[in-house]
Amino acid sequence: MKLNLSWLFNRTITTDILTISLTKKCNLNCTYCWDFDQRERMGELATDEIKKILLSAKRLGVRSFNPFGGEPFLRKDAVEIIQYAFELGFKRVTVTTNGTLLAQEKIKELVQSVPS
Repeated sequence: MKLNLSWLFNRTITTDILTISLTKKCNLNCTYCWDFDQRERMGELATDEIKKILLSAKRLGVRSFNPFGGEPFLRKDAVEIIQYAFELGFKRVTVTTNGTLLAQEKIKELVQSVPS
């Protein structure tokens, strides 16, 4: 997505990455977490809402997607969302995770979603 802010920065700004918090839920209770005390009060986007955002971002030229959380793999549809990003043609999908929920089966599922 290109924003014409040349009047402010004297250059065109290009956004290359979309970062979405899939959930605020987390399986850990780290005291240094920036939103530790906010988790229970925050809602989540529905799967179809996230897919609409991904589609819009792709149409605007965004090439990378970073789902994070909380812990994104607490959502049952996290892999579905990642697969959808690849189906749309995102060139890079990086997941910010604490890794504690990545059992071998989940890793295989994720690897299978990456286009060859």
